[in-house]
Amino acid sequence: MVGCSAAGDHISPETKGSEQIHSPSDQRRKLPLEMYTFSSAEELTIARARIKATAACMRKFGLTYQGPPLENISKFPAVTDRRYGLTDENYAALNGYHIAGLQPEKTPSRTPEEDIFLLGENGGASSRNGKEIPPGGCARWGWNKISQENSMDDERLAVELMHKSFSLSQSDPDTKAAISSWSNCMKRSGYSYGDPLTAGDDVSGKNEATSGEREVAKIDARCNNETNLAQTWYAIEKRIQNSLITENGAALNKWLNEKNNILRNAEAVSNGTIPIS
Repeated sequence: MVGCSAAGDHISPETKGSEQIHSPSDQRRKLPLEMYTFSSAEELTIARARIKATAACMRKFGLTYQGPPLENISKFPAVTDRRYGLTDENYAALNGYHIAGLQPEKTPSRTPEEDIFLLGENGGASSRNGKEIPPGGCARWGWNKISQENSMDDERLAVELMHKSFSLSQSDPDTKAAISSWSNCMKRSGYSYGDPLTAGDDVSGKNEATSGEREVAKIDARCNNETNLAQTWYAIEKRIQNSLITENGAALNKWLNEKNNILRNAEAVSNGTIPIS
């Protein structure tokens, strides 16, 4: 979810990753609600624009701002690539359960004084050296250049519905039957796991995939494909999401317009159409 914390900040990923880069499965399944959420590419567009706008604000006070590194954003799998367990046997054989290429996030350090300008002061002075600090600091100012009064409330609805549809799909009898078939397949290979979403937790390495992890992950993906688990689960959740979209259509369509406005504003900030000086 895109919010208004320090520019470019995202939920920090786990810092474990393999040095071997391998693309996830190209059998892309897209859920109906994805159009109402930000893709990794869209997150990256917004983050770059926020950093640019925030840095422009900080320069007014004689300060520099780099923002957090962004290289991990594009490395996360698409929404459905691991939503129903592993399906790419080659990827699993190389990387186990790790996301390939993730780097530890190292947010640049800031002084307390810099934080005042970036995040604003709580109950303190609103200016420095005769220059007014924007409410919420330069981070808020940079975000406002992109949001342009567009609300984020309905994005939260889309995210909540994504969680709800997944929870409902998990309890569907056909999903449970498919998971049981997958579990039996794993047992035939000597592994006892009841849930594809936690399979391999007992063999996963902290910073990189172990040989045992890679072996389990490969069998996991093979069993997923042999039992048609991911496709079955996806079809069930897709049906549920279509129903949720029908029930929440007005709010979701309102948010979709706002989302598109935010993306257009982010692109305009990046290319200079929206002034930030």
